[in-house]
Amino acid sequence: MSDTCSYAKVLVNAPLAYRISYHHVLQLMSTSLRVTSYVWTLISRQLGESYRVIEGLAFYEIEVRLARTLIRLALSSEELIVSATHAELAAIIGTRQEEVIKMLRHFRASGLVASAPHRCGLRVLDLERLRSIRNEPHM
Repeated sequence: MSDTCSYAKVLVNAPLAYRISYHHVLQLMSTSLRVTSYVWTLISRQLGESYRVIEGLAFYEIEVRLARTLIRLALSSEELIVSATHAELAAIIGTRQEEVIKMLRHFRASGLVASAPHRCGLRVLDLERLRSIRNEPHM
């Protein structure tokens, strides 16, 4: 592998990032069990996230993917606010922005989410009903 295009970025509770060549990462891994373990943990997390995305695209309808995404994003906010734009939500779930808008309109009419005029984001109103949507895989 070329040192010019292969590198690792490491962020550890700080706004500081290091760019390390592939060769140096291998060298660090060969001399430190702690570094090796950490690198494998990062790889494992990334693979898990990739699997979750692929599984969602392969087995779930747009409605289910959007519900699952809204739940995940809302739970990262104490107020259950999702600040992602329609375009961002569409990119996350692998569909067109128009489909997201249509589905959010349905979710609003069903009392699952609400948006206030002149305020950013959506407020998730009913996590349990959103969870019930996400439990029905499409095959």
